[in-house]
Amino acid sequence: MIRHIVVFHLKATEENQIETDFRNIKSKLEALTVAHEGIKCLDVYRGMGLVDFHWEVVLVGDYETQAALDAYQVHPLHQEFVKWVADYISDRVAIDYLV
Repeated sequence: MIRHIVVFHLKATEENQIETDFRNIKSKLEALTVAHEGIKCLDVYRGMGLVDFHWEVVLVGDYETQAALDAYQVHPLHQEFVKWVADYISDRVAIDYLV
């Protein structure tokens, strides 16, 4: 199984807007689980923001195989999300590893 983690840094700086953006991102990402059968698990969490360098949103997804993750990456709904989320994030970082 492959774990795919993506951490997003939001453009928003005001607490209310951060919460709104987080909820919108979470909703859109969770909707992707029904769009692709290779996703075993997909969870979205909000960072606690305890120190200045913390980022606000983390996605943790598990995929049955590398092929399943590859298919998810190019899936039209995922590509649509990537374009949409660009308006809300200033940066993102990802890591994939075997579980």
